[in-house]
Amino acid sequence: MDMQSLHKYLVVFVLIHCGIVHAQDIPKVSRYFTGSMQGVSFSGKQFSFSWRYSEYDGRKVNKWAGGDSLEPPHYVVESIGLEVGGKKVSIPHSAYYDVYDPAVYAQGPYLMEDKSNIYLIINASDGAGSAEIWLKVVDGKYVGRDVKWGEY
Repeated sequence: MDMQSLHKYLVVFVLIHCGIVHAQDIPKVSRYFTGSMQGVSFSGKQFSFSWRYSEYDGRKVNKWAGGDSLEPPHYVVESIGLEVGGKKVSIPHSAYYDVYDPAVYAQGPYLMEDKSNIYLIINASDGAGSAEIWLKVVDGKYVGRDVKWGEY
């Protein structure tokens, strides 16, 4: 959250807390988190990726990846961009549409590599249930994902 958004949030909080305005009178402002990373993989491939997480947008999902709560998530993945070796990798929205509360602060998405495979890994958790979502890229093409359930 940038400083301007934080300032607006604090002003609204004080106005509501002091009874000057009521919460239902304040229009909902979507909060989001963005990040990016670039570097060189162990095999010498240059990479960069970016992500955007936003507040839960009402999307309907049969089973969330990373959560076993009956409550909707606080945050969802809105978009992911990945470039490997100077080529953009197209990752479909369906690959991350159902990720429940992706890790925002300490451990955002990160890359791992083995032989010719690159994995973009997203940690997700509702506090009780959790999962790692591994988005697999082979020879510069997204080929699928694996959801590893557990306590991380």
